[in-house]
Amino acid sequence: MKRLSNECEYIVMKRYVTTFLPLFLGAFFFIVSYSYVSAASYDYYVKDGSSGSGSESDPFGSIGDAIDEIKSNGGDTIFVNKGSYSGFTLPKGVELVGADQDGVIITGLVQLEHDTKISKVTVASGGSILALKSADVEIEKVHVKNALIVGIKAEEGRGTITIRDSIIEKSRKGLYMQAGNELKFEGLLVRENAEEGLDVREKVSGSIEKSEFRNNGESGIEIVLGDSNLALRSNTFSANGASGIAAQFFKGAKDVGDVRVEGNRMSKNDYGIDCKAPQGGSSKFYFLNSLRISGNTFTDNRDGEIAKSCKIMTDEERIAFEAEEKKKAEELAEAKTLTLSNEMLRDRAAKAASLRKEYDDLREVKEAQTINASLETLEALSGRIMAVEKRFASQSKTTCLFRGKEVRTEKALRLALDDSKGIIDSFQKGIDTLEFDSNKRRGEEALSRLSEMSGSIESSLDQSSCGFSLFGWVFNVVESKRAPEIIVSEEEKKLTIRKIEDAQRILFLGDMAYSPRLRKNIIKIGDDFFLGSIREELREFDLVTGGLAVPLLSDSDPLPPIGSTALLSFPTRFSNVLSSSNIRYAHLGSTFPFAKEGTESFEKTATNLSLANVQSFGGTIDGASEVKPLSQAKLSFFEYRETKIGNTEALKTSIERANESGQVVVVYFVFDRALGGSVTEERKKTARAFIDAGATLVLGSGLALPLQSEVYEKGRIAYSQGFVFDDTAVGLEKESKSLGFILELRPDQSPVIIEKALTFNETKGLTWKE
Repeated sequence: MKRLSNECEYIVMKRYVTTFLPLFLGAFFFIVSYSYVSAASYDYYVKDGSSGSGSESDPFGSIGDAIDEIKSNGGDTIFVNKGSYSGFTLPKGVELVGADQDGVIITGLVQLEHDTKISKVTVASGGSILALKSADVEIEKVHVKNALIVGIKAEEGRGTITIRDSIIEKSRKGLYMQAGNELKFEGLLVRENAEEGLDVREKVSGSIEKSEFRNNGESGIEIVLGDSNLALRSNTFSANGASGIAAQFFKGAKDVGDVRVEGNRMSKNDYGIDCKAPQGGSSKFYFLNSLRISGNTFTDNRDGEIAKSCKIMTDEERIAFEAEEKKKAEELAEAKTLTLSNEMLRDRAAKAASLRKEYDDLREVKEAQTINASLETLEALSGRIMAVEKRFASQSKTTCLFRGKEVRTEKALRLALDDSKGIIDSFQKGIDTLEFDSNKRRGEEALSRLSEMSGSIESSLDQSSCGFSLFGWVFNVVESKRAPEIIVSEEEKKLTIRKIEDAQRILFLGDMAYSPRLRKNIIKIGDDFFLGSIREELREFDLVTGGLAVPLLSDSDPLPPIGSTALLSFPTRFSNVLSSSNIRYAHLGSTFPFAKEGTESFEKTATNLSLANVQSFGGTIDGASEVKPLSQAKLSFFEYRETKIGNTEALKTSIERANESGQVVVVYFVFDRALGGSVTEERKKTARAFIDAGATLVLGSGLALPLQSEVYEKGRIAYSQGFVFDDTAVGLEKESKSLGFILELRPDQSPVIIEKALTFNETKGLTWKE
């Protein structure tokens, strides 16, 4: 019985322990940990606006004061309350903790010495973080945005750069890790930087894990493989302007690397993974020996999953590749020999001028044909009026004696004079819309004859008098009751120098520039290589306009360095080439090549275009500007240049006013690369607001983006039309694409927009895509 009692007590005790002991221990550890956290303290405290001694109750007013105190009296921790602070250099061994990531704002450069840590702050408004040479630093829960050059940079050295749970966005370059450092990156969000999200130089080791690189203007990560030992695991790369990961070879880093790309997700980039040698001199085998790629997923990447230069090849593929490389080497050798002499340049300039003159002559004749019928009608009308005036002026004395002055004829002439004044006003307005001086002169001469005739009639009427008449009073009574003779018909009263009855058709092309790869075609085939195949189709439009993505400055052909990938300017003779293809209006957006050359590049380009009768607008005016490209059409172009403050109200008001006056409005929306390289929801909202205000078409420019357009309400938005002569075409079998928009203006009808696809082939030039 006692044994049974003991066993029952044991069972009860066991149940008590298993049930309540975990609860007791949990409560104990919670109390201990809470006491520990509550007891956490810092050597110095900082609060914006304070001026104390650095204690928690009496904090310093600036981070610099706390750092000075550490240097004088020691200490290694700083707590920063919410507020705004200037940049600083964090001394060796010091940790800085913000009260709240979004609430502690640092504007300026933050420099980190060895063995430092910074957390829970935002670095903004042009500020950035710099890890000094060979410094071990930790950056945690930090937000870096809108840095002028690089969000977070590590100088060359042997430091360990640890970054966790941080956001780096909207800077020129997100992160820049120089040679020799070890990286420990986890939980980063790197987005909407104008260039690369992360730029990693050679001899870098470590890991980048569980991070996201999206919507950056160039690649998500660009890494130089030479002697690197780096793992990229479980990251996401999406919607970057170039590739998700761009592996590179540089001549200064000859050793192979060991870079593992494992379990990452790649979507909507150019390539998921690309391999390049920007300076040349590499081979596909270098990348094979430096990269290990496994377990990644790829979705909707524009050029493919992995570039051929990164893949392991079969023997057949290797043979084909070597043959291709040999062909490229031969073409490169040939390219070095290609040049144009001064005589050839002069000949091409003369041919371009001659081609434009030939087209100007055609348009002059065509314009003359549109006014011939009106001039003939005006001449016939003038003759008819003069005949009546002559008859009136030649009335004989005998007629005057018996019947008096011809009252009915006089009344008809006075009505004809009034009608002539309306015709003269209408004709003069029509003459102002003519493009060619010869046709304007013809109109002015016909108008002058009508004006002289009107003056002669007025003189005759003023001088006409029959004096005494036997029966004039009888004839006056009779004639005054009869309707006057009709000299000017109702149709002739509406006469103008030309009638715009048919629909006017305007074609909007994308950005125009060319890549160094196409230079051989220009030299071998000639200037017609770009537009010759579609010239006659372009001439069918009332106007063709496009965006000039590069300055037009030089009289000689640009000779790009071998291997260059930068967009190139056209030589100035291309003003005539464009004009001869009816491209007689150009928008000069705030693109990087223009900005690099400075403000003068806009002015010089506009001058060079105007010499070929190509009008231009944009680029040098802050805010919104307006032009009317066709004097005979109610069409207005506006330019809106994106800025940080982004005030669109003035432009929307201008659009509304233009719309109310019957103008059809087209807006060129110039994106600012410094504000990101992708089409954000905010940018979409702005473009749609222009349509809501009354614009018919909104055209984006300034960024290298995939083709993207949408129908919105009663208008059309093209966030990117692409490059007309696209620099992404890489082989004779491939064609690049761009979008054109045809705007049809029909009298008394709503405008019609037609989207047109164009293709550019490296040998055939530009064509409409069927």
